Amino acid sequence: CTPTYTHISTNGAFSIMYNLTSNGGNTDISFTPNGNNFTISFDGVQLAPNASSVTGIANGCHLLIVTNTTSGCSAVAFITTGANTAPCCEPTITDAANLVQLTNPTTSGMIAQWGALITGKSFVIDGNMIVDQSVTFADCTFYMRVGSAIVLYNGVVLTLTSCTLKGACDAMWDGIYLLDPSMQLIMNTSTMQDAENGILLYESAKCSLTNNTFINNHENVQIFGNTNVNNIAITQNLFTSSGTMLNPYASEKPLHGIFIDNSSEVNIGGLNNANNGNRFVNIW
Repeated sequence: CTPTYTHISTNGAFSIMYNLTSNGGNTDISFTPNGNNFTISFDGVQLAPNASSVTGIANGCHLLIVTNTTSGCSAVAFITTGANTAPCCEPTITDAANLVQLTNPTTSGMIAQWGALITGKSFVIDGNMIVDQSVTFADCTFYMRVGSAIVLYNGVVLTLTSCTLKGACDAMWDGIYLLDPSMQLIMNTSTMQDAENGILLYESAKCSLTNNTFINNHENVQIFGNTNVNNIAITQNLFTSSGTMLNPYASEKPLHGIFIDNSSEVNIGGLNNANNGNRFVNIW
């Protein structure tokens, strides 16, 4: 069944309710339902089946997932704690079973938990995701909060296969940044949407983009200062718009499909194979 991300389950399986109580500058959270028919996860930590509260929670955005072990249905709550914390947005989640919320994560930390090949997980990313160790994500979904970015460090490779990267809220996330030739992005059969700056490639950073869909991004791919034809390959991608973009570009179309500046060599499509071409639909 489709997971519910409000406090009341639309499928009628059960309701998830919670109360917040101040605790010396932190917050205690009590919730129902609880008991042996439910599994309970709070900020990625599995609680005891009969847990009814978590205590001493710091200010911020927190993720509570309650799953009915009989039906397999989940209810999801994004809980804001702290009087001065901006309200957490609640993205529409398609798979709560493998959902994790992370704030300013590093891939070294993610690898320590899930290994260098991370498959079938969903992430809500708050802040910047730092790629400080090479990693492959397959069949993963990234819900990117407003202004969040993915930033590669020197000497690493980020591989995205059959993944989706999308805005978590009602405004755009930032994009993916590669700043020098030692960084590499390999992205295939994936979807990137709702990004303000798209993929940014500086100073001959390496990138291979194959058979992806770029939709409803303000910018899609931006290339600055590439001097090696072998560094970048962009083939069989679709650049498009549905006509509805997130703020602050809600009434606009994408600015560019591929933007190239101060570059002498870029491989887009393929001179010898027409099937390697890219398509640009409804972006002007």
